[in-house]
Amino acid sequence: MGELIRRETPKAPKQFDGERFTAAAFGQVEVEHYHRYLLARHYCRGLDVLDIAAGEGYGSALLSQVARSVVGVEIDAEVVRAAAEEFVRPNLRYECGDARRIPLEDGSVDVVVSFETLEHIVEHDEFLAEMKRVLRPNGFIILSTPDSQVYSPMGSAPNPYHVLELTSGEFRALLRRHFANFDIVLQRAFMGSVILADRKPAGVISFENRAQAIIEANDAMAHAPYMIAFASDAALPDISNSLFVHRNDLDTDFRVRIEAELARNAAQEARNGRADAFIYDLPFNTVYFAQNPDSLVFLREPFTKEPLGWAVRKGDPDIINWLNNFLEEIKNDGTYDVLYQRWFEGSAWLKNLN
Repeated sequence: MGELIRRETPKAPKQFDGERFTAAAFGQVEVEHYHRYLLARHYCRGLDVLDIAAGEGYGSALLSQVARSVVGVEIDAEVVRAAAEEFVRPNLRYECGDARRIPLEDGSVDVVVSFETLEHIVEHDEFLAEMKRVLRPNGFIILSTPDSQVYSPMGSAPNPYHVLELTSGEFRALLRRHFANFDIVLQRAFMGSVILADRKPAGVISFENRAQAIIEANDAMAHAPYMIAFASDAALPDISNSLFVHRNDLDTDFRVRIEAELARNAAQEARNGRADAFIYDLPFNTVYFAQNPDSLVFLREPFTKEPLGWAVRKGDPDIINWLNNFLEEIKNDGTYDVLYQRWFEGSAWLKNLN
């Protein structure tokens, strides 16, 4: 078994407004943001780290699990206050500051991390100069930004929070103006399958459905919307390919997954005090309350009775009779009540999933 990493999530996440990622967001945007920080975490072990545009602070907290020290800098004073109260670590602090005027001394950190910040400002050269100023001589940056040619192709609606996106060529030119060495890895969230070399490093051959009867083949990962750069005046670390497996159930109906995500978000609203109550199916509520026992009052008695049933093939009385007799039997001998209490009202079985 590999390293088990504790997921860092604020107890009361702010509402996701499309600009600053918060733990209230889910799905693809959640996967993309956590994957970037998990990748950076791998390269920050034992180092002094600056996280620019730290937001709610979950990423800085992830980095602090392995770093010698972490400073999370965020421009919103209220967000900084909340992060400092939420993520209390001896090697972690949060400060209010602007990415173009970083509130740190020259040469004070080994790594500067900043994800999805560049496109929110126009002063790109000023930003990179500030990142370089606070770096020690052998330090490096990890910086991500969308590739405008993939993220915002002609004819698509622009992201209203982005003021200046870059093409791959423009991003490379920017890095070249400030650092002697840089390397770029590409990020793309997708549903599919991955085949990786077991031992030796290897290239990538990608296949993508482009139409019902057409599959596109490439000798690289094509159509990646995000670029992640490692840059330094010193030698760069060896950068590994990285994979974040968010779920394995590819065949789960999309509508079922969305409904489950919406239920979790709705319960979170009640937990955070933005809703007075949350009403949903008993099994979901049982699991949620077992995982969050101190946040809500659980009213176990159902408000409604919703019968469930089986659908069977027409003209097959044998299976109908068997099912009816089976249900009658387990109700009479107490098996039904035992099963209902264990799986619908109880939560002891959850420990086998953690």
